[in-house]
Formats: sequence, C-alpha cells, structure tokens
Amino acid sequence: MKSRKITLLVLTVIFLAAAAFLSWNVYKNGNEFKKQRTEQARVLDSKQRLTDWKEWLSDKFDLGNLFDRSNVEKGAEAEGEARVFYTEAVFHAWLLAGISVLYFLITLFIYRGTTFLCRYLSFSLIIVSFVFLAVGVSVPMMEIGFFSDMLNIPIEFDVPYIDKHVDLSTKFQGRMYFLYHNKSILDLIYVLFSNNNLLVGTAILLFSLIMPILKLGLSLYQFLAPKDKSKFIGFVVQNLGKWSMADVFVVAIFLGYFSFQNMSTGVESETYPLVGLWFFVSFVIISIISSMLLKHSVKKQKDTIIIN
Repeated sequence: MKSRKITLLVLTVIFLAAAAFLSWNVYKNGNEFKKQRTEQARVLDSKQRLTDWKEWLSDKFDLGNLFDRSNVEKGAEAEGEARVFYTEAVFHAWLLAGISVLYFLITLFIYRGTTFLCRYLSFSLIIVSFVFLAVGVSVPMMEIGFFSDMLNIPIEFDVPYIDKHVDLSTKFQGRMYFLYHNKSILDLIYVLFSNNNLLVGTAILLFSLIMPILKLGLSLYQFLAPKDKSKFIGFVVQNLGKWSMADVFVVAIFLGYFSFQNMSTGVESETYPLVGLWFFVSFVIISIISSMLLKHSVKKQKDTIIIN
C-alpha cells in the first residue's frame, strides 16, 4: 500500500506540473484572444465608424491609395489574430482535459481491486477540480456582441426650386459593432463591483469562488485526515454539493439580463460559449462526482469499523 501511495504522489506532482503549464497556455492564449476580439470591436465600433469622415467617403470614392488601412481591414486583421490565439487555447485545453482523464485512469489502475478505490479516485477528481476551477474562472467564458453587417444609412432629399433629387446614402462595408463583451467570471465580478451591482456581484463571487474553494479544500482535508471525525466538516462537504449548480444559474441570469437590456430593433446579436465556460461546467460535474465517491468511501469505512 505504501508503494501505491508513493506512486500516486509522484503521479500527482507530475500531473500538477503539466496541468500548470497547460493551464497557463490556455489562460494566456484565451486572454490574447479576448484582447484581439475587443480590439476588433473597438475598431469597428459604431461611434468610431460613424464619426470617421473617411468611412462616409469610402462608399463613394476609392481612398485606399490616400490613407492607411481602413477600419474594416484593421478589424479583419484583429479577427484573424484572435482566431489563431483561440485555436491555441482550445488545443492546450484539449491537452489539459486529456492528461486529466489519463491521471484519473492511472489512479484507477493503481488502486483497482482495493477497498480504497473510491477514496483515491475522489482524491484525483478533487485535484482535477481545482485545476478546472482555476481555468474556468480566469479564462473568457462567453462573448456577446450586437452588430450590423453592411449598415446602410439612407440620406435622400429633394432640393427645392431646382427640382433635383439628391442621394447621399452611405453603406458601411463589413461589420459595425454597437456592443461587445468578452469576459471571464473574474471579469464579471470585477465589472459588477465596479458598477456597484453588489447583490449580483456578491452572489457570483460566493457561488463561483468562495463556496467551491471551501468545498474542495474541506474535501481534500477530509481525504488527508480521515481520522478527523468533525461533524461540521462532513456536513459542509456533503451539503455544499447541493448548491453546485447555483453559480451557473447566477451567471446565466446575469448574462441573459445583460443581453436583453441592451438589445435594440434592427440590430443582430451573437452569443458564443468559450473555453472558460466548458471548464467551469466540467468542474461543477467533476466536483459532484468526487463528493459522491468521497461520501461512499467514508460510509464504507464506517461500515468496516462497525463490522470489525
């Protein structure tokens, strides 16, 4: 049994080192993606384009040889770079998910056929949960945009006395953004507190950070100190799991409210889930499974003590 523990300890250290490297790459590329997409939205922002006199003339004249790249070209460049960064983030995310599954399966192989199987499987899932939670709250989880493609502004009027119709209508090429947000859970919390939305901000902070960390920390303590019979720790670990989906619902409600309050007629909208959301949801599911396994192992240990 001692050799198994040493093997698992070494395996855990290797996993955490690899997970830290991959998590950092997911975080770095995910936030670079956010930066480039935000820059794209800034360049193509409606106020930016509508107040740029070159935009009004570009539909009538070819200004490519007179000025630097147009806003549309700058936006396309930022979008291209954003796609590269997001592809890298997804690639490292899949690697992280892959080594997490491998870590779990090796733990299963090491303790197969033993009475400690559920206990150590729970331990491996707790470690994975910590990693997934860190990525889930720090990497962009969703982007929301309101935009118009090929916006046409009709400006037509008749000149009195000379009976002439003048058409100064302008069609803005490409996309024009009216609103764009690309945020992680930590970004949401910061924005909410900055805007004095204390109720929602506190709810997301509580359910997305404080309670999960408390639950995982106490679960890890319960694993490392199985002889501690504290009823409080057991109560907290088992009952916090009932609130595991509350954070997801709070974030969903906020995003839904945030989206609809900014909608306006004639403007298209897009909402895309990003890497951070999948890691956060995976964390919720994995933490629930780890709690079930830990509860089963504790119950089995009590039954064994009673029988003996």
